[in-house]
Amino acid sequence: MTVFALPDADPLPLDVLGTDGQARLQVRLSAEVLDRVMAGGVFGAGRELTAGVVEAADRTGELEARLRAVPGAAPDPDLDAVAAEAWLASDSSRAEARAWVLAGWETSAGPIRTIWDYVPLDGAGGLDAADAGPAQSAALQFILDEHPELPIELTDLAQAMSLLELPGSSAPLAELAAVLTELGVANQRLPGDGPLGFTMGDDDDEWQCLADVTESDWLVLYAELPEYAAAVDGSFAEALVAVARINARLQVGALVIDGDEGSLMYRAATDVASPMGRIGVLRRLLDLVYADVQSVLAAWREGI
Repeated sequence: MTVFALPDADPLPLDVLGTDGQARLQVRLSAEVLDRVMAGGVFGAGRELTAGVVEAADRTGELEARLRAVPGAAPDPDLDAVAAEAWLASDSSRAEARAWVLAGWETSAGPIRTIWDYVPLDGAGGLDAADAGPAQSAALQFILDEHPELPIELTDLAQAMSLLELPGSSAPLAELAAVLTELGVANQRLPGDGPLGFTMGDDDDEWQCLADVTESDWLVLYAELPEYAAAVDGSFAEALVAVARINARLQVGALVIDGDEGSLMYRAATDVASPMGRIGVLRRLLDLVYADVQSVLAAWREGI
């Protein structure tokens, strides 16, 4: 028996049976435990993500279920119960409920599949949250297979995808830091859980950036342009006109001008509420911010 830790509730007791050929963890659990899983959305298993609500009469006695690892290390395939238990016990984080999602379980009427059984695996055997395309295809296939009664032309796939909150997924700033590190850009989180600081630029220009996440799950990125702040002094009205003209040419962000402090900043933001495809969103945001700031600097130098 292995207990899976929950942050604010009693742990879940599960019998580990081993892993299958797809590195899914095979477990046995009571109907009572499954009810706790479904009611609390444990293992990413809110009722809206399953093939349908299975009545209590169909969940009597013990059930066998399949768990899949979230991004990161997953167990080896085809482990027996002893080896799987040993693998879980070797690292306490492996027995945290947030490290797994419920792929499905067996019933007398046949297997029940959740949407997590459709999402592609990453190279390490965990769920792939880096690319929204395959995940969206998985969501659509889930609807086609398990909910054929829904008219697809009326199905809001974006809403379906918003339900896919990967347990244990990284925070947006941690993911942004990983992307920057991958690009060879030095970055550092400011003290006290402050924003993420880093420098962007090329051989001719550099600008300091700060990124933070709002309470409404928007990642906001600021780029400071001190070289051009002097243009605000003594000509605020003209600066406002120039900023408005430049902003009309930008792709994602805008210049923000402060006449009192004489500061000039570029600001861009993107929604990071859903972890699905967030790495790709952050990469794209950095590309657009770089292009926008280059356009700002070029336009300012041209006297626009």
